[in-house]
Amino acid sequence: MIDALPLKTWAYRAGFVFLALLLTFTELLPLNTLPASWVMPDVLLCVTFVCCIRRPQYVPMLIIALVFLFQDLLLNRPPGLFAALTLIASEWLKRRSRRSEEFSFVKEYLSVTAAIAVVLLGTRWGLGVVMLPMPEAYLTLSELLSTVLFYPVVVLFTQVVLKVRRAAFGELEAAVGERA
Repeated sequence: MIDALPLKTWAYRAGFVFLALLLTFTELLPLNTLPASWVMPDVLLCVTFVCCIRRPQYVPMLIIALVFLFQDLLLNRPPGLFAALTLIASEWLKRRSRRSEEFSFVKEYLSVTAAIAVVLLGTRWGLGVVMLPMPEAYLTLSELLSTVLFYPVVVLFTQVVLKVRRAAFGELEAAVGERA
């Protein structure tokens, strides 16, 4: 008999990869050809961080690394910089959410805000270190602000539509196979 838990986990992993591909290709569409005065939020980053906090088994390290490396290559970013920073931030969020029994939304929101800031500002710093051309500072700050403000919308979407709820205490260890 097939166990339903691994099948459900793999279905959510495949869904995450499909959603990542869909979001990446929508970013590639030439919807606006004028110079940007405001940058849209990074929805994939928000979805990744929501899954890392609520159900870390749905987004393992390898999937995060491959998805964001693929996105780096398609969106003409330096290969691996954004992916590495996202991977580090997501693993930090996974560990932070596992450590505390009660991880309120305020703590979650502040943690995700810090993680988004590290990823976006760290990417900008990395571009500056190797002296690559980088976007204007207000564009980076507008992306940071819009992504942080869009995070609660993504949380609501994942809870209501995708039915991804926070794991109950002890459920993460059972899903991963760890013993207390």
